[in-house]
Amino acid sequence: MGLYRIPVRPDKVNALPRLMKAIGFPVVRTEKQENGTCFFCANPKRSNKTWMCWITREKEMCPRFFMCGLSQLSKQIVNALSVEGLFDRERSVQGEHTGPAEKFSRGHSPAI
Repeated sequence: MGLYRIPVRPDKVNALPRLMKAIGFPVVRTEKQENGTCFFCANPKRSNKTWMCWITREKEMCPRFFMCGLSQLSKQIVNALSVEGLFDRERSVQGEHTGPAEKFSRGHSPAI
């Protein structure tokens, strides 16, 4: 399974719950984790399911990243958050990967 991994603007890090509510996916629970926060959002089309995303930082002085799994719903949410200005386009131009990140099992690498 792949992941979206997109740099977040430093001034917008704490705005994610408000932005998620504005686009129709209110945060129903948060969990603090070692390197960030996991957000569980209500899914308006499936009341018994939640959608998850993370704001995480790999190292102390590194930028924060928005991460979520790849799905059609994730793509719609990422597009809406992009319109809201959550993502740091300047960092993504400087070589950060902003599209879907592929995960490979051990011993496998992408075809070149």
